[in-house]
Amino acid sequence: MVSKIMKRFASTLFPTSTPHRSLLTVPNFEQFFPNLLPHVSTFEKAVQVGVPLKEYLKQNFVFYSKIAGEILEKVPEWRNLELMNNKSICYHVLRLFYCLLSSEGFSKYSNEEKNIFYWVTLLHDIRKRGLPLLLVPKDPFHSYSSAAYALQYLTQISKADAPTIHKAQVLSNKIMEAKISKPTEYYQLYKDILDIHSLECIDISKLPELIEDLDSLFIPGSFHNTTVKMILMHQCLPTLKKFHTNYKLSESMISIFLNKDMLRNMKLFIMCDSNSYLLNTRRHLIEVHKEEFDAVFKKYELLCN
Repeated sequence: MVSKIMKRFASTLFPTSTPHRSLLTVPNFEQFFPNLLPHVSTFEKAVQVGVPLKEYLKQNFVFYSKIAGEILEKVPEWRNLELMNNKSICYHVLRLFYCLLSSEGFSKYSNEEKNIFYWVTLLHDIRKRGLPLLLVPKDPFHSYSSAAYALQYLTQISKADAPTIHKAQVLSNKIMEAKISKPTEYYQLYKDILDIHSLECIDISKLPELIEDLDSLFIPGSFHNTTVKMILMHQCLPTLKKFHTNYKLSESMISIFLNKDMLRNMKLFIMCDSNSYLLNTRRHLIEVHKEEFDAVFKKYELLCN
């Protein structure tokens, strides 16, 4: 199975022309949400005067409602995010859009590449859930559950035929079953006040099989394959000690799953994802942890195909 996966990853992450295994329409993000990115661009005004974006969105409820209304019309699952921790995950996603649009080098990506990044940004935490009563949401399984949702959602809105929709549903269910229960650092912190003995975490050992099934459904490098794959793995690549995770790709897995093109794009997304949290404290990851961040990814480059 490993040899098959290595062959599939010999291609680049974003080829200029890759046929779909099924004839699917690629959903254009800016056509689906024509006002979202222009609204996000106005965040720059708040950043320039030093207002944390989370506070800016809280204070400008009408403005947030305009953005959320457009998303809810097309992605009803967004409503569940709004119920979590006073919309904190929603605010994070919108801050991530801002970080992406303002990141160095993003303007050099093609429109097709940007389209993938936009969908990954919107859906990467769509099924993220926090522990009850906790102010800080933490869901170790959310990269898999969000990928499962994205797989079904993107297939359905892309005018897929019935067999493809059925295969996507089967794989989505399989992703949702790839979980293990174990104590985490968050359980240890809150075990005295919550009757929770373990949390559902991703089963990293299932990832090779999930990747192979995804590559069988959609050709590697295609829109649907790449978008779901990035969401599936966005919590699996260890970066900074500050964002340490107990469920991560080993070096051998990195050499199989990532080529240099994929690593380049995962690096940009992870950097922006992390930056979006630090915007609350008016700090930027690339400024605070640049040397460590670059050193980690330089090491990964040596492992990649």
